[in-house]
Amino acid sequence: MAEHLIGEIIHQEGEEKAVNILVRIGTIFSQPYLEQVEDKPLKERVKMAADILNEWGGYACVEDNGNSYLLKSYNCSFYDVAQKYPVVCTVHDKFMEQLLNQTPERTESMAEGDNCCAYHIKE
Repeated sequence: MAEHLIGEIIHQEGEEKAVNILVRIGTIFSQPYLEQVEDKPLKERVKMAADILNEWGGYACVEDNGNSYLLKSYNCSFYDVAQKYPVVCTVHDKFMEQLLNQTPERTESMAEGDNCCAYHIKE
């Protein structure tokens, strides 16, 4: 159903409208967690983001590189839809941005054939 819904939004309203809707969904997904991460240092926010992705079945882990972090998720709940409509990754992008209070760089994407989704997060 999600695949058809996104396809119809893109078909009827265009990809920009779909992105706007997916950004809003990412924001909605982050809302229940924002109070938990508020006033936490970035390192804790990154760990909490990985923990939340794991709650969702993401098999996420964090690499601490000293002045940056690499958050990797090896399972995507949107994988099938993202194969056809990679724009759906906008949901996780916005979710991460809200939790981390910054825009992490997505360096790998399962939707693009990588074996995980990875976000580079700078201190």
